[in-house]
Amino acid sequence: MGACGGCGTSSTANTSVGTSQADLAAASVGGHWQLTVVVQQYTGPPPPSTNVFQAGHRGVDDVVFVSTCAAAGSCTVQLWGPSGPDASKQTFYAFYSSTTDLQGPPVSTPMTQSGAAYSQTIPISGFGGYKCPPSAAVPKPEQRLTITITGASKNGSGWTATAIMGTETFIAGWGCGGGGFTGWTVGHLAITGHPGT
Repeated sequence: MGACGGCGTSSTANTSVGTSQADLAAASVGGHWQLTVVVQQYTGPPPPSTNVFQAGHRGVDDVVFVSTCAAAGSCTVQLWGPSGPDASKQTFYAFYSSTTDLQGPPVSTPMTQSGAAYSQTIPISGFGGYKCPPSAAVPKPEQRLTITITGASKNGSGWTATAIMGTETFIAGWGCGGGGFTGWTVGHLAITGHPGT
């Protein structure tokens, strides 16, 4: 799946784990992965208890990463569900897990590389079913997914990712009190991952 390959790395070390930042930044991340996602905390008003996971909730998501590189260190990564890419959904698909609340950016705007990290904002969708309307005056917090390659193995002349860590922030709702909006509730996820089968 990873079109990046080694992204043109020239390292010739016979090493099983890439420990330098250069090796990690050169590693491709692609194919099937298992992501363990843990809800860390919520900031802002307490989250609505009926429609969010509580802090400490843990789940595992099976996903597929697709990497494309224009040049060494200039790659993008799409996040797909366990069945992988679907050409008929390229214009609108965005991963969402009802098991962990993990969200991905639309595959049409994949995560972009900065060193060993890949990151992208996640568009904010509509809300409903709350006691008061959200504020039009208070800016919405950014929803963002970031993954960082933390382990890699030598693969021919390049490197392949063997471990990742990541974080995500997302809007879990907002508070209502005194007849109106009191603030945005932001969820925080911690992510660890390894290649799946």
